Amino acid sequence: MPTPPPVAAVVMEPQPPLIQLKWLEYPEALIEGKKAHRPILLHFHSNIGPAKKFHDEVLSDPNVQLEMQRFVLARIYMQDQQDLVKYYHVERAPTLIFLGPDGYTRLRIDGPVAAEPLAARLAKQR
Repeated sequence: MPTPPPVAAVVMEPQPPLIQLKWLEYPEALIEGKKAHRPILLHFHSNIGPAKKFHDEVLSDPNVQLEMQRFVLARIYMQDQQDLVKYYHVERAPTLIFLGPDGYTRLRIDGPVAAEPLAARLAKQR
């Protein structure tokens, strides 16, 4: 009986540990961004459909999390904060709105985006 060929070992790249991101309420995020001179990222979120998938898969990506830690973060649940949804003209979740430390909008992303392009956009928002 012939000897079976050797099996190649699969080497798994070690994944960096997930970063524990600090999410604030909207008013606190604005105050913190201005005080610390840091950009603010508003994440308009829902617990269903593409928004949940975006939250579970894209925002948990290590490269996305690495870039996100430079921002003051606010997660806004669309169902609970209709006043902010109207103010920022948000029509669907997820929507990401990037504010400068002064509170003015710099960029927005409406709808889901994959992890790699999101990490690249986050890196450009300095």
